[in-house]
Amino acid sequence: MDSNFKWTTRAEKLLVIEYWWKEQAGLCCICGQDMEPYKRQNGNHNPLSATIEHLIPKRDNGPNTVGNVRLAHAKCNHVLGGLWSINQDRTKHGLPLLNEKWALESLARKRKNGWKRRPAYRAPEPKEPKPIRGTLAHAVMTGEVSEDLMYRRPNPMDIKLKPAARKMTAIETARWLAQQGIR
Repeated sequence: MDSNFKWTTRAEKLLVIEYWWKEQAGLCCICGQDMEPYKRQNGNHNPLSATIEHLIPKRDNGPNTVGNVRLAHAKCNHVLGGLWSINQDRTKHGLPLLNEKWALESLARKRKNGWKRRPAYRAPEPKEPKPIRGTLAHAVMTGEVSEDLMYRRPNPMDIKLKPAARKMTAIETARWLAQQGIR
């Protein structure tokens, strides 16, 4: 196939993919490991399936020609593409640029961990303050009841009975009402 051949249709693109699949013997051009065949997928993408890797990226006006593309794992391709955006941010902040070796080592760590995503950060749950020992809250939470908090049923023998209040007579009631200003 001519290296200057520029594809425009899906059928031509599939021919280019088939050509590079045979040329590369099904190996990724970035990491050199086996790839799964190219498949157009709409949902979950298989990180090990073949994708088109542009040697001169399309963002830098790289053409869709046979000589400018190779096949690479989806993850390898995305890691190198992500390296570009990481380096753009590092340039803005005056930090040194990262190289492809760093990106591929990062990819190797992801492969080793089984492509697991890092869980999203969640703030730790606020801890409830521990109740002070000897309080009702401490007794409820721990089941430890101090002597101070225990309810003791009064012993009927300990109760001292007060003498019953004497009832007022009618005359005493009338005097009391008069003192109060009530008629």
